[in-house]
Amino acid sequence: MAWRLHTGTETDDVDSLIAAREGAGNAPAYRGVAYIVFERMPLAAYGNRVPQFSFEVFRNTDAADADIKGVVLIPGSGEFVYATEPVRQQFEEGSAVALNVHTLQGSTDWDVAIDQMQAALPNAKQVSLVVSWFGTDLRAGNCQLKPGIEVADKVTAPLSWSVAGVNRASAYVVSQIEGRAAYGGTPSDQTVIAAIRDCTARGLNVTMTPFILMDVAASGMRCRIRMVAPANRRIPGGGGLRVIRRRGKRERLIRRRSLRHRWRRSLARRCRRTSRSLAIRSSIRGRTNGPTGG
Repeated sequence: MAWRLHTGTETDDVDSLIAAREGAGNAPAYRGVAYIVFERMPLAAYGNRVPQFSFEVFRNTDAADADIKGVVLIPGSGEFVYATEPVRQQFEEGSAVALNVHTLQGSTDWDVAIDQMQAALPNAKQVSLVVSWFGTDLRAGNCQLKPGIEVADKVTAPLSWSVAGVNRASAYVVSQIEGRAAYGGTPSDQTVIAAIRDCTARGLNVTMTPFILMDVAASGMRCRIRMVAPANRRIPGGGGLRVIRRRGKRERLIRRRSLRHRWRRSLARRCRRTSRSLAIRSSIRGRTNGPTGG
């Protein structure tokens, strides 16, 4: 099925189907009116009736959009999020589901997003393309940087996931939360290359921006910081912090006094100094102004 969108500019030409039906000299161009033409659309699936269509129309409402010169393209994670062609996950029973087509326009998520970006931000010519790898430990000395996948047993077509020579069979699998991947996987190399080429063809300058996502479970942290219930609940902030540092199988508990506790001690010392000073002044004043003998 062929379809053509006319955006309603003042230079729109006459649609070829309307011209063939009405005649070249009789068909209007409908300039200033946005419309779409479907040619030879099969209607059997709709009860041989023209179905109802819905369209999303958007335009710039802020003049500041024209001042934007560059954008950052995210999410940066997702195995085929930057693919310029549809990629499908295939299942054993023969069914398949698209991994990067989620809009009613029918194009890939990449094409729809870039088309809308260029329409909304016509002066944005610089693109920072974020590509994420994964860090495995919060301790720099133990941390490894790896490309990651969402699921180990996934069959995709026409593209297969591969990053830096690592394929799905040997790739790092990101952690799971309630049975689902905590992050999207590292974008496959061929999709990143295709995205850069597409941006270049559109007249955009591309900078690839590496990004590190720390895929570390809560139990793998070097220390846990938590609040200790205050000894005197009538005084806000009367508690402190407990920092538990892990050293092998032993744990050492370090108690740090809160700022409130130190502030109270400092105030008490100043009050004692002030009391002594007042006592000395009162004693001197008594000697000077007291009754004298006759």
